[in-house]
Amino acid sequence: MLRRCLQIARLLRFLAHDLHRQFLRDCPIFEGFLVSQGIILLKYWLEVSEKEQHKRVLVIFGANWCYDCHVLDLAFHRPDIEPVLKKNYEVVHVDVGEGDKNQDLMQQYQVPMKKGIPGIAVLDSDGKLLYSQQGGEFEKARALAPEDVLAFLNKWKPASR
Repeated sequence: MLRRCLQIARLLRFLAHDLHRQFLRDCPIFEGFLVSQGIILLKYWLEVSEKEQHKRVLVIFGANWCYDCHVLDLAFHRPDIEPVLKKNYEVVHVDVGEGDKNQDLMQQYQVPMKKGIPGIAVLDSDGKLLYSQQGGEFEKARALAPEDVLAFLNKWKPASR
């Protein structure tokens, strides 16, 4: 289902702004259904600008109760990290609840819940998986130095145009 939605989204992102707005106006139930099912990537693709379409997508699997998820989010707002993140990535947060939500997305992006959260996947602008955290590399975000986060972002950012 998600693959089909991403294919639809790829087609729809080429709609002119007015046509896109008309689609959203005419299909709020469809969009609401997709978002309620955790298919937030389609909503993302429908709303990005031409410039943003060349960014990578950083999918963060986490939960409100997760301390390390909050630590990672704070790191993303540091003055030395935030500019790299904003220029090169669109961040999509996926709530995993108590391990009972969006497990299909975690499996699709090969981020094992058993390795802990936050979990990260990096997608290219076409939705192709480039990296998936398989070893729990970010599970202990509190132990990561800002340089580690910055090195990760620089490694997976898109090539300069």
